[in-house]
Order: sequence, then structure tokens, then C-alpha cells
Amino acid sequence: ARCVLLIDDDEQVRDATVDLLTAWGHTVIVAANANEALHLCETDSRRIDAVICDYIDGPVIERLEQALRRRAHGNGTRPFCPFCMVTGDMSA
Repeated sequence: ARCVLLIDDDEQVRDATVDLLTAWGHTVIVAANANEALHLCETDSRRIDAVICDYIDGPVIERLEQALRRRAHGNGTRPFCPFCMVTGDMSA
């Protein structure tokens, strides 16, 4: 089983995705936005194996990527974390 960081501001999407990922045997760390995810990256000690997130624009996504890289290098597991950005917003 893997630990997935899920970032989405839509509660229904979060709940459905958590249900799917846990049914597949994964542990899910949930954040409603990028700032919350950044805080979790800095405070939660669980290994994050992958990230699935809603579309995020701006400097906070760069800080989140940096935090994930620091975590990966810090625990010596691998130099990157798979990161999947998706959106249902047709204007994005």
C-alpha cells in the first residue's frame, strides 16, 4: 500500500477519491488546498509516495514541490515524488 497526498477544494471530489484510494488499499492524507498540503508536508511524518491534486496555480505550488523534494531527499528514499495534477474546471 502507498500513502497518497490528495489536494482538492471540492469536498465531494475529496470524499469520492479517498473512498476509491482506500478501497485500493492506500493510505490517504487529505488537504483542502495547497497551503494546507504544504503544512502537512512540513508536519506529517508519514512517507508520501504520490500526490494527486486539483489544479493549483501560483507560488504555493512551487513551495509544495520544494517541500516534497526536501522530504524525499531527507529520508533517502528517492529524488522525486510522482505528482498528478488534474482538474474538472473547463476554464483552467
